[in-house]
Amino acid sequence: MLRSTTKSFISFTKHPLIIFFMISILILLIDNTLFYDRQSNNVSVNKENLRKFVNVQYGLDNVDMINGYINSLDKDKKKSLINDYLTNEALYNFALNRSLDRNDEELKSVITAKAKNIVEMMVNAEQPIPSFNEAKTYFHQKAHNYNKPETYDLVIVNRGDDDPSLISSLRENKYSLRQLVQMSDLADFDKILRDTDTATLEAIFGHDQTIKIINLEDDTWFGPYKTNVGLHWIKKQTQPAFNPDFESIKDQVIADLYQSRIDARYQQIIDDLIDQLSVRTEV
Repeated sequence: MLRSTTKSFISFTKHPLIIFFMISILILLIDNTLFYDRQSNNVSVNKENLRKFVNVQYGLDNVDMINGYINSLDKDKKKSLINDYLTNEALYNFALNRSLDRNDEELKSVITAKAKNIVEMMVNAEQPIPSFNEAKTYFHQKAHNYNKPETYDLVIVNRGDDDPSLISSLRENKYSLRQLVQMSDLADFDKILRDTDTATLEAIFGHDQTIKIINLEDDTWFGPYKTNVGLHWIKKQTQPAFNPDFESIKDQVIADLYQSRIDARYQQIIDDLIDQLSVRTEV
């Protein structure tokens, strides 16, 4: 009896229709398990398309903020973001290819989900204009952002060897900035420093020489000053300290506070979306 049943089953499985049916099932299994992986392998990741993913998927259009967000992620969170991007792109391509062959609304919804309404996200991020008192409080909290210490702009001619005639030439002639830059023969030493504070100058020239440099008369060439790489002739321009009161920059403070609230709201939207985002693993 068992032998007869086995023989009948083998005979049944050899039927052309049954063979065709089994092959079809195998193809469907391969399609659903491997096609997604093929799509994943076809997706390339670089900073540009990752930034576009954050832009579209999370509703951000501020490039600096997007870059800042991506750069702020630790190794694991950045890997998670990249995996989300790869999964999204693979599913998108999978759905796109499948929907070309089938009139499937669910598949099309995967494609539609790629085009989030950025304008709506921006509206959700909008905040009311800060009041006078709120801005004043913000000003006192962030005073260090508005108080600017005295800084210095320097033009520097750098030479490996001394040239006694150079100082008189610099003082007597009105050289262009390009000409001054070309006078240097030390390739790895800055020729122009802008908004440079005392600490930066000390790191370059040492404490004693920095004291002399910041006390130089503005717009006059002096030197040479010596460092371990060579000799330097310097012309300085002092940028005075700026310590404004609230009334003098209240419009700027209000704008800064408003923008900080918008940025904070954008960041909240990003975090909420990341928490809520459940990437579909099958279509």
